[in-house]
Parts: sequence; structure tokens; C-alpha cells
Amino acid sequence: LVAQETIPAKGHTEETIPGKAATCTETGLTEGKKCSVCGEILVAQQPIEKLGHTPREAVKENNAEPTCTEDGGYDMVVYCERCDAELSREHTTVEKLGHDLIHHDGKSATCTEIGWDAYDTCSRCDYTTYVEIPALGHDFGEWTLTAEPTCTDKGEETRECARCHETETREVEALGHDWSAWETVTAASVGQDGLDRRICFSCGEVETRTTHVEPGKDRTVQFVVYEGMHYLVHMDGYDYAIYSKTAKAIEWYPTAPLTFEVVTDHDWTYDGFVVMVNQQELAPNADGSYTLPAGTDYKMISIAPVMDLPAIDDVNPTPSGSGTCPYCGKVHPAHLWGRIVALIHQILYFFAHLFGKR
Repeated sequence: LVAQETIPAKGHTEETIPGKAATCTETGLTEGKKCSVCGEILVAQQPIEKLGHTPREAVKENNAEPTCTEDGGYDMVVYCERCDAELSREHTTVEKLGHDLIHHDGKSATCTEIGWDAYDTCSRCDYTTYVEIPALGHDFGEWTLTAEPTCTDKGEETRECARCHETETREVEALGHDWSAWETVTAASVGQDGLDRRICFSCGEVETRTTHVEPGKDRTVQFVVYEGMHYLVHMDGYDYAIYSKTAKAIEWYPTAPLTFEVVTDHDWTYDGFVVMVNQQELAPNADGSYTLPAGTDYKMISIAPVMDLPAIDDVNPTPSGSGTCPYCGKVHPAHLWGRIVALIHQILYFFAHLFGKR
């Protein structure tokens, strides 16, 4: 057996319990102690009374300056010196100021400038009783002629405003000449120009013009048309229509060419036209029309269509003996037939023209 042995007590191990400072609104605690081993309180903590607020000097907040039409004001606030807590707030109202009026004289409107009645403004704000009066505009009277127009020069008219006496001018168009009828000073003749004149009744100005005589139409063309055809002759800016079975004489200046077009209205088929002039065939222009040059005496023109007849082997053979038509290269009597018809027309109407029948 082993006998128990007495072990002496170790004693407490102290541990500090932190204190807590008192505030304006909460109590505090003193520092205490306890045993860190057994937890026994060795020194108990004692309460510390709360401190209470310490007011600062009052300050102004939310300051709003009064205006002419609205109240102002501010708050007086007291805070705690230690914790900055708001302890009190008192609002003070400052009454509106009202307008500080400045008086302005009125001004009458004129023809070109605006005016206004007497009015007030405020020195502090944009308050105003200003009302604009529009410009009146000119009150012009009737136009008065101040500079007479002439045949060639413009005149002038003036009018005046009854209020401000400003004047306004405008041009008056020139009258233009009041001409007399043309009178002959020197009569024109062939190869010799003449002279006409006329006088303005208003200013006496004289105007002249040169005159001349056109040469006579001393060329006559007798047209012969095959059955079922008509054509147009264009001369001096006009069209002359020549219809089938109608012989018509047309006179034109020998110094100007004469152009005509052939227009068909028959139902036959054809290879073209034969146009004979003084028993000679006339070649067409590039556009298909025909032109008689100036300076030649044309007695008669015959126009006949070339019918499309059956081809044969040997008609009007060329020197080479090919048997083709020298006008179109075809082997048929078509062109030959047309030229025979045209030639017959030429012979018949030649004798009619010779004895004065047109």
C-alpha cells in the first residue's frame, strides 16, 4: 500500500477583467479580476454612472434666404460636445421681401421701331410689367409722278408716309415709241435695195429699214404620177400634195433647190420607183427623197412604180452578157417596165405642156 501524500494548494492565477468607460447615455464598469484557472472572481467590477450630454454652442443650419415672393428661414441646432448627438433643433421663419420696384418711362412706337407703355421692374428678380407695342408701319399716301418717262427712258414715282414723312420711290416703265406707219423713201427694184422710214409721234425719232424685191418664180415643173400613187413636194417651208392621175405645175425660185418625197398608197408589190426628169432618171438622196438642184430648167417629172414581174432569162443584157438588169442586178423585166411606163408619161405630157395645157 502506498500512503497518500498531501499536496499544497497552488493559489489563484489572476486574470484582469477589462473595464468599460461610461458614455453620455450608457453606464460603464470598473476593471475586475478573476482566477484564470478556476474562474473565481477575485475583484468584482463596480458600475460607473453614465456621463450625460455636454451641449455645444448652437449652430445655424438649413439657411434659406427669403426672396421677393417666397419666405426664407433657418434652423438653430445644439449638438453634444462628446458624442455629436443632436440635442435640440429650433426653426426660425424669415418673411418674403416683396419686390423692390424701379419705374421706367414709356416710349411711343414709330413706323419702323417698337414702343412700350410705362412699366416697373424689380431690382432683385426678373419681375416686370413691360408690354411691347409693335412698330406701326408706314402710312403711305398715293404715288406721285416725280420724273416723267420718255419713249426710251424710265420715269419715277414717289410717295410719302403721313407719320414720319419717309419717302419711297419706284421706277415707271419707258413708254415705248408711238410709231407712224412705214412710208417709202426709195422704192426697191430687182437688184437694188429700197428704203422705208417711220417717225415716233411722241419724241420724233426716225427709224429706217431696207427693203428688197424677191426675184420672180420663173421655173415651172410639170409632175406626172402613175396610177395609185401620191407624193409630197417640200418647197419654201410648205408641202404640196400631188395625187394619182393628177398633173400639177409647181413654180419655184430658180435659186433654191426643190425636194420631194414619193409616198405610195396602192396595194401592188413593187421593187421601187422610177423618177424621170427631162427624160433622165433622177437618183434618190440617202434618206429616199429626191432633190432638183437650182439653176436648171426642168420641164417635166414622171414618177412610176416598178412592179415585181416574173423573172426571165435574158432582158436588157449587160455588155458582159449576164442577162441581169443594170439597175438592180436581178434577171426580170421589172425596172424596164417601170421605165417604159414613165417614158410614156413623159411623152404624153410633154406634148400637153408644149401646147400650153397643164
